[in-house]
Amino acid sequence: MRFFERMFMGIKYHKRVHIIALVMAILFTISGLFFQTNLMLENLTSNNFTKRLEEFPRDILEQVNSASSVIMTAHHHQQQFYLTGFWITVTAFAVVTIALAVMLLRSRRAETQAYLVAGKSSADIALQGALESLTVFVTGFTITALVSLLSSGFLVNLINEQNRTAFIAAFSRGDSGGLAIIKTSLAVLFQNRVTDFNIHGLLYGRGLVDHMLDGPAGYSISFAFGAVIVVLVNFVVTYVQAFRMRAQL
Repeated sequence: MRFFERMFMGIKYHKRVHIIALVMAILFTISGLFFQTNLMLENLTSNNFTKRLEEFPRDILEQVNSASSVIMTAHHHQQQFYLTGFWITVTAFAVVTIALAVMLLRSRRAETQAYLVAGKSSADIALQGALESLTVFVTGFTITALVSLLSSGFLVNLINEQNRTAFIAAFSRGDSGGLAIIKTSLAVLFQNRVTDFNIHGLLYGRGLVDHMLDGPAGYSISFAFGAVIVVLVNFVVTYVQAFRMRAQL
């Protein structure tokens, strides 16, 4: 009981740094959900495109091989972009977390020394510091998650539009000639054939039979990475400080 009391008192005492950490947790969660949702959309659309191509005869598919290759390349570029964006977000959050942990070291010095004199172990002190920061991160993540869930319809539509715009722009990176030429090339697939989708559905995977996202994706992976970074960084940094101070007593 005393452990948790000390933990919450620590959050209150170091509130300036923890407010910054709360803002960083919210920004990290927003970025993580953005990149993971776009990555999920790209994966679904790419898989949907491949699955629907399998419904056409092989001889017809050979006529649109060039166009389908351009589309898959565009999906691959987008997937790599969103995955790289997520890893940059994780790396940036780790750097910021380290900086905040170092800031806390200075203000915790007298507090750490008092705990050591009182007989607390270095691990106990480090665990308290790690749980303080984890509590702040969980608070920021929960706030962001609740807001995103309450406005999931709006956010998914917004990300869908952004994702589609970025996908169309990806065609300009190659020599495909643009989306119009791609659609013209794919039109041969639908000649004298009845399907439950058109070229638009083939490209974007939209329609009644498609797997649409009901809300943003990536909650679990964003939380896992954020929580692990916060706990490890703060535990190690605080433990090293306590260990060194104990050696000086």
